[in-house]
Amino acid sequence: MTWKRRRSTGVFVAAHFFTSVGFGLYSTGTVIYFNRVVGLSPSQVGIGLSVSGLLWIALAVPVGRLVDRVGPREAAVVAGLSLALALAVAAHARSFETYLAVIAAVGFLEQTAIIAGNALLAGVVADDDRVPLLALLRSVFNVGLTVGVLLTGLAVAAGSPAGYRWLFLGAAAAAAAAAAVTTVQPRVAGAPAGGRGPWSALADLPYVSLAVVGGLVTVHDVILGVGLPLWIVSWTQAPAAVAAWVIGLNTVLVVALQVRASRLAVTVDGARRLQRRACVAVALACVVFGLTRGPTAGPATALLILGVVVLTAGELWSSAANWRLRFAFADPTAQGQYAGVFSLGIALRGVIGPVLVATLIGGLRSIGWIVLALFFALMFLLINPVVETAGRRLRSA
Repeated sequence: MTWKRRRSTGVFVAAHFFTSVGFGLYSTGTVIYFNRVVGLSPSQVGIGLSVSGLLWIALAVPVGRLVDRVGPREAAVVAGLSLALALAVAAHARSFETYLAVIAAVGFLEQTAIIAGNALLAGVVADDDRVPLLALLRSVFNVGLTVGVLLTGLAVAAGSPAGYRWLFLGAAAAAAAAAAVTTVQPRVAGAPAGGRGPWSALADLPYVSLAVVGGLVTVHDVILGVGLPLWIVSWTQAPAAVAAWVIGLNTVLVVALQVRASRLAVTVDGARRLQRRACVAVALACVVFGLTRGPTAGPATALLILGVVVLTAGELWSSAANWRLRFAFADPTAQGQYAGVFSLGIALRGVIGPVLVATLIGGLRSIGWIVLALFFALMFLLINPVVETAGRRLRSA
């Protein structure tokens, strides 16, 4: 590895670490602060998060086009600095209206920084090196996220309004630091003004289908973060603390194994097989979770741990597969636009996933887990035709 490549890798690692610490600081702290300190109702907090997600769905593709025009490094830096400012302002929000404005701005700028970073990585990292680097960055992200969440726990335990506000200021500092180190990356030239239109990537229907299926497979994140904690504390005899233990176990496994798992996605065909394998793993995990309602605390805990290990395998495989497929079928001259389109799949997961998981588990109990397993079986069946269609489009271009 040349010195320039080592420097570029180091900058990506540093930026991801700062970003993940900041995300850990405000992702949990935001909800608690606006509920306990500002006095917003849970429904008002939820409305703000939904508005933020819908705003991104509306603007993702034109923002991706803008990233292509101005250059991904410049877009990432501006988005990061703007995010720092928005987080600092969020610490002083005192009303529902202000909360709506700042949470929408924070979500929009965070997503803009992400797709700009992805486009920058595509511009400065060789194709064969992208998936291994993204695997490393995901491990780093989980380490930083853990640091941020632990610091958030201290502020929540203290319970003072000033402590919560310092979380926002810490997140703002982390965003500014990520933007600052990104300036060291080499510049990637922007797309010419007369290039693709702002909606051309969205018109690439095979790629849109790939993004939607790839995003829906990541409903496993919602299962881990929303469905499983709800299930453990409400319908199993396992200790409530197990809800935290299994998330900690997931984090450790991702940090330790993501780079190794990514080696299975070095080709498009390998990524296709890996995505299908991920669906099988998550479906099996859902079946295991459904078996934990009846047993006593010990067996239920053992089954939950087994299920999380299998679920994490699916998470590792789907992440690596999505990285390879996302870049393999994107137009190299419009990485920002295509990153924006692919982010729509993840945004769709954010809209559908919580409702789907919470409704099935809360309403159908163990049967709900079987329905979720069938959902991933459907994703398994869709992957081959979606990847093959995208491949035909690419060959005919």
